[in-house]
Amino acid sequence: MSAIEMTLSVNSKNICYFATHLDWLSESNRELQVNDLLSWMGSSGFGSCNAKLLLGDMNSQDYRREMGDIRNVGYTDVWHSYYASGKCIAYPDNPVARETRTRRSRLDMIYYKNITSGTLGVNACQIPDTRVPPAAIETIGTSDDDGTRPSDHNFYMVTFGSLQ
Repeated sequence: MSAIEMTLSVNSKNICYFATHLDWLSESNRELQVNDLLSWMGSSGFGSCNAKLLLGDMNSQDYRREMGDIRNVGYTDVWHSYYASGKCIAYPDNPVARETRTRRSRLDMIYYKNITSGTLGVNACQIPDTRVPPAAIETIGTSDDDGTRPSDHNFYMVTFGSLQ
């Protein structure tokens, strides 16, 4: 597992961004990795964070125990929070739903904690269509196998805005 942290100051508020890539083979490894990650993120070195964002290739669906461990310490899944509000968009072959795919299922996540404390607001979340013709070199058996992708995952992004 790898993880990285970056702190940005926005309107005199420290926003801490954490990014990771969890094990793709073993659920038990992911559970250990999430526990280590959450311990590190909760350490005193990040006590000055007014808001925290955790994003990455989690290689796990939202309903798995290790993703529940993230929510149990106060993190919220951006996609789940905003998909019904109309702030989330995707493309016609991968329509907006609670579990819009980033691969065969939704494996890429963006979580937030404390963004309602006057630091950030979510303006939009999006899974854009990055396919380009011709037909896919490798298919994964989904309705959007047309075209070649730059990655084996669909790109997922969130646009945050500063709250005044």
